[in-house]
Amino acid sequence: PKASFQVVLDRSGSMSGAPLEGAKKALAALIRQLDPGDNFGLVTFDDTAQVAVPAGPLTDKEAVIRQIQAVRSGGSTDLSAGYLRALREIRRVTTAGATALVISDGHVNAGIRDVDEFAAVTSQAYAQGVVTSTLGYGRGYDETLLSAIARSGSGNHTFADNPDSAGTAIASEVDGLLNKVVQ
Repeated sequence: PKASFQVVLDRSGSMSGAPLEGAKKALAALIRQLDPGDNFGLVTFDDTAQVAVPAGPLTDKEAVIRQIQAVRSGGSTDLSAGYLRALREIRRVTTAGATALVISDGHVNAGIRDVDEFAAVTSQAYAQGVVTSTLGYGRGYDETLLSAIARSGSGNHTFADNPDSAGTAIASEVDGLLNKVVQ
């Protein structure tokens, strides 16, 4: 059975430099772990959402890694735009279960900001087969929001204070997903 893994990556201005580079490095390592038949997609967001890697099978891993490396930091933080776009990407490639991993270092300052409203969106996604996990990156992120998103999305909430621990957290999230798929 194939795994479907969708990453929602914060590329707002505060991620600029080491945080974003570290996340990109971790995602490149993740691509090398996944099976070419697995679906992978990457949506990035600042004040709008961008599809950095369209969801689909990893037939050309090096091309996907180049697309990840091309991501640059931008403006403000509209997490809901990124998340909703990611759900559309998932639905385009699979009707089976999928995992979305949200990586953010900050406080949402655009789009859906209300914790309960956001939790309702992720619990609805879970009802449709998408588990949502969150990775809080650095010391300034909005723990209340990210942990609520993960709780209502039946995923895990992890904290990483530097790029290395972010890489480890992303890898363990993927291992968990792949084990679930295999069972």
